[in-house]
Amino acid sequence: MTTTTDLDFAAREALRLLGPDPENWVSDRADIDHNVTIVGGSGSGSTFAFALRRAGIGRVTVIDEALDEAHAGVWLTRARMKKLRTPKNLLGPELGIPALSFQAWYEARHGVEAYTAIDRIPRVAWAEYLSWYRHFLGIPVRYQTKLVRIEPDADFFRLHLTGLKQKLSPNKAQTGFVSSKYVPVQGQPIKKSKRHGCSKSL
Repeated sequence: MTTTTDLDFAAREALRLLGPDPENWVSDRADIDHNVTIVGGSGSGSTFAFALRRAGIGRVTVIDEALDEAHAGVWLTRARMKKLRTPKNLLGPELGIPALSFQAWYEARHGVEAYTAIDRIPRVAWAEYLSWYRHFLGIPVRYQTKLVRIEPDADFFRLHLTGLKQKLSPNKAQTGFVSSKYVPVQGQPIKKSKRHGCSKSL
């Protein structure tokens, strides 16, 4: 039996056994900045980003209008309940990988008995878990970035963004806001009749 002080050992082993992320199978196309833009970088947004990565869809960006990670989502901002209302064993962001689950994360830090003792997940602990999930899986979020308009253009969407951290070419800047290039319109074929487009996470 292996003994380690690495709290993330089981999660690292799970990813190792899962194998490397598939290469991006989506063909490059002119004037396409991203294949998918996910709006909202909290739990759902991070889960979508990881799922797309494992599906071999690259050039995925996650944006969030919050100031930083501490102000993103509801768990440390608007939520007031002390515990989540859903059962603690409900499937979550782990996407079928038990070592990435809340239970595995919590037991690694507090012990099996501590997890058994809680009836529902504490709200703050859930926020800490989601933060760990993002950082452990290396999911970058572009904070202070807000989607203000989606403009259909032929087979693509043009996303108009505001924010302090936009770094786009001058010819893509618009008066009063910053504009990104394009992402594919949902339902348009990209490669081998595969279909995908923008995703939105609340």
